Amino acid sequence: MTKEDYRKLKILVTGPYEENYNRTRILLDGLKARGHDVREHPIKDDGELLYKLSQDVDFVFVPCFMHKYVPFINKNVNCPVVFDPLISKWITNVLDYKKVSRFSLRALKDRYRDHQAMKHSDLVIIDTHERKKMFEEMFDLPDSDIKVVYVGSNTKDFKPLERQTNSNFEVGFVGGFIPLQGVKKIVKTARIMKTERVRFTLIGTGHEYEEVKNLVKKENNIILKGWIPYKDLNTEINRFDLCLGIFGDSIKASSVIPNKIFHYASSGRPILTMDSEAIKELFTNRKDIFLCKNNPQDMAAEIRRIKNSPEELDFVSKEGHKLVDEQFNEICIAKQFEEAVKGILQPSEE
Repeated sequence: MTKEDYRKLKILVTGPYEENYNRTRILLDGLKARGHDVREHPIKDDGELLYKLSQDVDFVFVPCFMHKYVPFINKNVNCPVVFDPLISKWITNVLDYKKVSRFSLRALKDRYRDHQAMKHSDLVIIDTHERKKMFEEMFDLPDSDIKVVYVGSNTKDFKPLERQTNSNFEVGFVGGFIPLQGVKKIVKTARIMKTERVRFTLIGTGHEYEEVKNLVKKENNIILKGWIPYKDLNTEINRFDLCLGIFGDSIKASSVIPNKIFHYASSGRPILTMDSEAIKELFTNRKDIFLCKNNPQDMAAEIRRIKNSPEELDFVSKEGHKLVDEQFNEICIAKQFEEAVKGILQPSEE
């Protein structure tokens, strides 16, 4: 650790959160590496214990998806609460997954849960400026109550490996097969390119997996690998000549930089993803990433162009790796978080 003048924080991390979820783990690993006192207690409903644990910390941090628990946590601690929602329950269920009508009781409950979580947070952190604007409008939050901390990458887990030359041009995707990823568009793209020396490998399972599985039964240039352990992802990603990001149509798809983008870049692989304002907050087309329209025709055309431009492919992959490795590793993400929480900290007694 370099010698820097920054305050060491005492942070209570709580709520029944998923301890190894990528966004959370990157942030907590970075904070620990920076020397902060990170106390992880995934408490669900023990208010007395929460109160006791919160007595000597600077703030309580509530990780992703814990909207339901923020009001309870706020009620039972005597220090600021920092919440990292990552999503809006209402946007996810109504606009993205289209599980419920926007006028349904479930939609009203999701909207209420979103609002209550924001209302009972002293600070909300969010992963892009595009999403920040969206949350400010949806929840009437002032600029001081919401700050951007990018997702980033755990660079100890994702890094370039020595690669062998592939006989086909290998295009790969890793994801949870959720709507914002546009996996069915990747399948359609593969069909357009079925007579070319291009092979598509899709890693993961999730919401649309069974539907995609049925779609690719007769396709000989698409491989479905299903779920693989996290520890094997870096090796798999390094086998790809080109990695695919997201191509969904929802408002959520256009406002995120998904963790896979950071993982791909950290592994030193070139990336093709849909053109969006969120992506362009950090990346530049044909400098450190490749961008295209989110339709199969344009996706296929850009893959074809990239395949036939090996020098550009090499340049973009190196620049993308440099960007993430130097500016969006876990340490850099922790520094972003430190800057974000400054406004809620009590003056140091030191």
